[in-house]
Parts: sequence; C-alpha cells; structure tokens
Amino acid sequence: MSGEKNLAIVILNWNKWQDTLECLTSLTESTYQNFTIILIDNGSTDNSAEKIRAWATGKISVSVGPFPHKAETKPFPIIEYNYSQIKRENGNFLESKGTNNLILIKNDLNVGFARGANIGIRYALKNNFEKVLLLNNDTTVDPDCLKILSEFLDRNRTYDVAVPKICYYAKPEKIVNCGAKLTFTGSRKYFCLNEEENETTKRGIKNITFASGCALLARSNVFKNYGLLTERFFFGEEDYEFSLRMRKNKVKMASVLSAKVYHKVSVSSKTVLGQNKIVSAFIGLLSRYVDMKFYYRNSYWKIWRVVSLGYILPMLKIKYNVSVKKLFRFVRLLLQYSNDHSGVSKDDFFSAKELLGENE
Repeated sequence: MSGEKNLAIVILNWNKWQDTLECLTSLTESTYQNFTIILIDNGSTDNSAEKIRAWATGKISVSVGPFPHKAETKPFPIIEYNYSQIKRENGNFLESKGTNNLILIKNDLNVGFARGANIGIRYALKNNFEKVLLLNNDTTVDPDCLKILSEFLDRNRTYDVAVPKICYYAKPEKIVNCGAKLTFTGSRKYFCLNEEENETTKRGIKNITFASGCALLARSNVFKNYGLLTERFFFGEEDYEFSLRMRKNKVKMASVLSAKVYHKVSVSSKTVLGQNKIVSAFIGLLSRYVDMKFYYRNSYWKIWRVVSLGYILPMLKIKYNVSVKKLFRFVRLLLQYSNDHSGVSKDDFFSAKELLGENE
C-alpha cells in the first residue's frame, strides 16, 4: 500500500473564510499528516480566496476550536486552479507527490454542496488517493481524529465508511450525534443525540446506516463503485441519499467514538436561508419527499407523505406558531413540488421564501 496519496480531505467554502481558516488550522495540528486538502471555493464574494491565500503563506494566524489557542503561523504549500482548468484537463493537476498540500479550486458560481464536493472527490479519484474525507468548513478537528479514523479503516477491511463522534463546538463535552440508523419511515434515529460525553461514549464503535456529510471518511472505491454524491439537491439531503445507497449495496459503515470533531451546528444553512425555520423546514421536507420517491414504491410513497404530514403539521403549528393559512400553503406547495420535481434546484432553494409568502 502506498502512503504517498493516502488521504484527500475535501472541504467547501462559501463566504465563510473565518470558519474555513479555523478548520484548516486544526488540520495542520493533526497527529496524522499524510493528507492533501482539496478546498473548493464555491463562488464566494467576500474575498475568501485572498484570505485563504494569506493564511497559506503564513500572513494570518488563527485561534482554533472550542479550546482556543493561537496556532503557530507557518506557510502551507498551496496550488491554485480555476474550475475550468480542472474540468478541461480532466483533474490531473497534482504537481507534488508529497503530503500537506492545499489544492484551492475556485468556482465562479455557487454550484451547491454536492456538486461542489464532487469536484473535489473527482480530483481525488483521478489522482489516486486511497481515502476521501468529506469535511464541513464549520468544524474543527481533534488532533487524533484523522489518525484514528484512517487506522480504523486500515485495520477493519470489512468497513468502507467511518465517521467520527460529532460534538458541539460551543459545548465540546456535549455530543451532537454518533451517526444514526435509517428507519422505515424515511427518517433517521441518531445515536448519542445531545448526550453528555461519558465513559461509554469515549471509545468503541457503533454500526450505522446513516453517515453525516459533516465529517465522512470513505475508501475511494466506494465512490468508484457506487457513484458520487447526488447532485439532485442544491443543499442538504445528499448525505441521506448517500446512506440509502450504501445500505442498498450492503456497504458497512461505523461511527468511531474515539475520533472527534467539533461542529458549529447549522452555520451553513443559516448562511443560505437565514433564521427562517419555516423555509428551512420546507426545503428539508421537500428534499426528503423527492429523495424517497426514488426508493419507495409509488403507492407507498404517496401514503407515507400523507402520514408524515400528520406529525409534521401540528409540530409546525405549535413550535413556530404558523397560521392555518400558511400551513395550507405549505402543504399544497410541498405536495405539488414533490410530485412534479425530481430534485431541488438552486432556483427552488432560493425561491422558497417567496413561495411561502415570507416576504408578505
């Protein structure tokens, strides 16, 4: 096994360079250093590329993580491309066979999470990396996390996907989740959801059928054999659909409890949709309804939608004090769009606020 191209870390940035630099800095402090970072700037308009370049040349120092400290400012090798170069030359651009490079690929437009991440995954596959880690830019990585995850897959050949324990950035001893189990209702049952860390959640593994795209390590063969992230959704749902595919193909996945990342939960979705919970709920449900249309029989899918609304509507009414008129519009649009659509496009995503009358 060659160690030269062991791990590619794929990260997306969109107008959040401060979070991205903190994530990158945490990676430089990892006890495992056999990696190359493939950072896709997804059409940012806040000078993100300039800030990332300044960090890579040692001109910006960053405080890291829930246990803040100033990291040592040091240069980090950076290679820059426009997406048009990568696409034209088939992705074969890696200039160095060494590790600890930062490949910055600049998109002119925000092409969405899955499509942006797939640029990085394709680059990793064409450059023969053995493993690919999808990592949110609003995370910081515990120093031992990469080492633990990579060694887990090296030791356990029957597993092809591994995720770390995800903890809250603002409350590092509290667990967001340790992966989840897909349910027959089209939802997921999270392990260790919102629990405080204790002795039983600090070690061992859990077999999972849902892996969050927040931090997901996979052997490259997973993407070669079963496809990349679905691009039917502009933002969100891609990890759920990926997990459905893994379960369908009997790919074993594990949550490794001794590996840990800290997540600034919902930073990305709030950046795009703001604080509007109804719009977020609409996009989330529409994506799930469209997704399950490809995995359920049509008759079951139609019944499942109606049954799920019996739970969702009272929750929206009580939790967010939604008017009956707005609930009616919500249901009508949700059913209409999920019937007519095979995905949730960028236009659908950004027009949700208008569709629901939030500008009235």
